[in-house]
Amino acid sequence: MSAISRHKSVLIKRLKTGLEDVEEAAIYHFDSENNESCGVLSFTIEGWNIDDIGKVLNSQNLVVRGGLQCAPHAHRILGTFSEGTIRVSPGYFSTDHEIDSFLQSVKEITVSKMYQT
Repeated sequence: MSAISRHKSVLIKRLKTGLEDVEEAAIYHFDSENNESCGVLSFTIEGWNIDDIGKVLNSQNLVVRGGLQCAPHAHRILGTFSEGTIRVSPGYFSTDHEIDSFLQSVKEITVSKMYQT
């Protein structure tokens, strides 16, 4: 595994672990048999509009993609076709601090009533 893949895998695991602490979050992520991460994680938050969550996170310079991400068939398989998911994909230059800031923002959104559907 390259240094880039290792770094991204560590960040995705940190992100996944943090989102598991958010009761309302449903996580959609694939790890291979040798526990390598694909570098992309998607999630939803029960009772919340995907587009609104994406807009809030993007407004905080936390770049995510909300919706079907040009993959409607994948969302049909996942059962998320009606609204899609929020997709997060840390890069090589992403840091632990940025992941922690992202997780804090998600937690703040879930306690806010402003964006609830």
